[in-house]
Amino acid sequence: MATTISAPLAGKVAIVTGGSRGIGASIARKLAKQGCTHVSITYTSKPEGAQATIDEIHKVNASIKTTAIKADLLDSDFSQKVIKSTLEGLQVDRIDILIINAAVMGSGETKADFDNFIRGNAWVPLELSEAAVPYMPHGGRIVMISSASSKTAMGKSILQYAASKAAMDAISRNLAVVYGPSKGITVNTISVGVTRTDAMFATSDQSMEGMNREGFLQLVSALSTLHRIDEAEEVADIVVFVASPASQWINGNQIPANGGVLSMAQG
Repeated sequence: MATTISAPLAGKVAIVTGGSRGIGASIARKLAKQGCTHVSITYTSKPEGAQATIDEIHKVNASIKTTAIKADLLDSDFSQKVIKSTLEGLQVDRIDILIINAAVMGSGETKADFDNFIRGNAWVPLELSEAAVPYMPHGGRIVMISSASSKTAMGKSILQYAASKAAMDAISRNLAVVYGPSKGITVNTISVGVTRTDAMFATSDQSMEGMNREGFLQLVSALSTLHRIDEAEEVADIVVFVASPASQWINGNQIPANGGVLSMAQG
């Protein structure tokens, strides 16, 4: 019997912000494996990372059209640049899937820090979504990568980051009731726990306050019902499902991809 490869995203055009490494790179690869024919990624400062993601996509299918856009999340023209460069670089007139993964990370204490968190993790997701919607057909998907920290208390070191992700969740819920009925576009956030990425280790190294890395991993692993931290590919599996046609009845939700970190809060 002949076998076929499932391609639920066949022919889809997708954008992944922050697609040069970590969770974003895993999502971009998974989109390609699920059939996307056009994939745009953004990166901030390391073109070699973006090129590595593009190379991995082309290993899946050499005919997939790709583009990598250098764009700083905190620049005033980020959203317009991403949309314009995607349409031009991929030579398309539509965007089916928007994955908002790029984020301001780390700890903050000042008003300037807080402004950056809110701009990068709340304002830009709103602005980018609204810039993409005019190019989205019925059935479009907007998926924002949020954090379990938006609903859990973990102290002052990540307070500003957590607040900005909570704002992202609120933005997603409200856009869902605007674009769902009027345009058939779903908007959701993914609640990600501590995930094994270079960015996670860089951020945690700044805030471990003398704890060694192994001790930190043991501490955060205990927060999960599976007693380990997420792998980027595991998060990508969930993100890509939410971006697929099979998720049409999921809208305005914060979907957990965190190994049960919020299980007590979810009841």
